[in-house]
Amino acid sequence: CGMTNSPNIPAPTPTPDTTPPTSTITSPKEGDIVKVGIQVAITGTASDAGGGTVARVEVSVDGGATFSTATGTNTWSFNWTPSAPGPVTIKSRAVDNTGNVQNPPAEIHVTVDAPPTSTITSPTEGATVLIGTPVAITGTASDPGGGTVDKVEVSVDGGATYSAATGTTDWSFNWTPNSPGPVTIKSRAVDNTTNVQDPPAEIHVTVDAPPISKITSPTEGAIVLIGIEVAITGTASDPGGGTVGKVEVSVDDGANYSAATGTNTWSFSWTPNSLGPVTIK
Repeated sequence: CGMTNSPNIPAPTPTPDTTPPTSTITSPKEGDIVKVGIQVAITGTASDAGGGTVARVEVSVDGGATFSTATGTNTWSFNWTPSAPGPVTIKSRAVDNTGNVQNPPAEIHVTVDAPPTSTITSPTEGATVLIGTPVAITGTASDPGGGTVDKVEVSVDGGATYSAATGTTDWSFNWTPNSPGPVTIKSRAVDNTTNVQDPPAEIHVTVDAPPISKITSPTEGAIVLIGIEVAITGTASDPGGGTVGKVEVSVDDGANYSAATGTNTWSFSWTPNSLGPVTIK
């Protein structure tokens, strides 16, 4: 009985994988608002229905002009810190192990919002204001992120506490200093999406208390003689931290003043020339 050779049967040619993988963006959501300068975690999932495996996922935050590789494959993430306000199109595309690329990519749209800004226009940096005298703190505010300024808050204690100013894009706040010394004034704007200006605008002023003087001689109710020189003497000081520049004396109830001699300790010579009561100031 003779032997018959089996014919050579070729192995089947594998069907090439031409099915591209897919990706989905799960966060942020369509229409979300994100903040400029604050890192955003873009996350999503990917799969390959063509029988291959997802080799990588690429993400674009400039509408598809450029793509960067995300971390992970079937579950992936990409960290993005927006640098400019305005609308942004985020795209993701998966690439499988045979080089198939998702087309079109997945796509969502977000808005990058910038915090509002405020500026203090008055008083100016380094100004001196007087204790007990109302000061109108004024300024302007705007929202470069495309929103609106909801309120402006002002601090006159270096940022420890804030109070609402009157107005928004043009604002004012009335303050009456009650103690002498340096003061840091700050303002911060808040927009309609609750973005808060950080750091606040800031200026520095000095609260000055007026100097004081005291008449030590003659004493209240004293009698002085006409034609006889009277030495009016006293002391002066400046509780505001400055120095006494001069002391002025009036012997006509404040109608006219003349400079005394000395500052912290001072004197003024006066010779009465008419009879009657006199108010010395």
